[in-house]
Amino acid sequence: MSKRRGLAAFLAALLAFLLLSWGAGELLRPVRREYGSMWPAYLREAPNSFDVLFFGSSLVYCDIAPAWIWEESGVRSYVMAGPEQTMPITYYYIREACRTQSPKTVMLEITGMFYAKYQNYTRANISYMPWSGNRLAATFAAAEPSLRFGLLFPLYDYHGRWTEVSPGELYHALVPAEDALAGYTLLTYACEAPAVCEREEFTADSATYRENLLWLEKIRDFCDQEGVALQLYIAPSAARIPAAALRTLQSDVSARGIALADFNDALPELGIDNGADWYDNLHFNVRGAEKFSRWLGGYLSQRPELARSGADAQHWSERLAALEGAARTRSEA
Repeated sequence: MSKRRGLAAFLAALLAFLLLSWGAGELLRPVRREYGSMWPAYLREAPNSFDVLFFGSSLVYCDIAPAWIWEESGVRSYVMAGPEQTMPITYYYIREACRTQSPKTVMLEITGMFYAKYQNYTRANISYMPWSGNRLAATFAAAEPSLRFGLLFPLYDYHGRWTEVSPGELYHALVPAEDALAGYTLLTYACEAPAVCEREEFTADSATYRENLLWLEKIRDFCDQEGVALQLYIAPSAARIPAAALRTLQSDVSARGIALADFNDALPELGIDNGADWYDNLHFNVRGAEKFSRWLGGYLSQRPELARSGADAQHWSERLAALEGAARTRSEA
């Protein structure tokens, strides 16, 4: 009996230690308010309150402002992208996002098909996910082996910040705020007119690309299972997928019965000023993002499952005011 009690006491102490370590790691993790992976803010949203969810890389969270989409179309959307979001991470993001929301459409920017197996921001993409089976699966299926321990035990990654964390950060870690911009990151810098070029590192001949096709099939199958329309798209940019790789991608996507739109074809319609609307040769700044988002609102309004509704109009009017106020303030700074 004493041995059992001793074992029970040890297990209880171990569990308490693990819980305290986990909690400390969560508190010491930097608060994330922009540049994607906005899980704490996303989980503050009312359940089943979005018509469209956007996924992908910085080509999504720098280019798409949901409040401008809503003003044009009445479509309620949220950007759940992450920096250099790979296809396996995207799959687990979509699964996790649909635990609290029931979107009619998932819009996936598909440049991630050409990313390497591991990109530069695995920790940022996974460590902000809520603790769930999807986070654990992403850790083992999509993270570098060298990062897995820190993703499972966040205190390992963030223990050095204990002298840096302010009371304000602790408060925001404990009580995450809703993101008024719905996942959009506002950029104001304007680069000189970028020249159109091909991203030579992108190829459809790699083993990773073929593996990414399997992840795309998993995304398609999950969306079909959930009754969600899946729309793939290529974001407008000056640095583009090489022509040969693009043809292969279009053929592979078509063979899998998935819709794909290349929004570079729509650039003449957007009214983009090449000397004022780009942040760099990949991303729009806020002026370009407004033009693209408003155009995208019109594009989405043509989808029969996304008819305009008056749901949450007051809330979205407040989001719109917050977005336009932030755009004015940062542009004047």
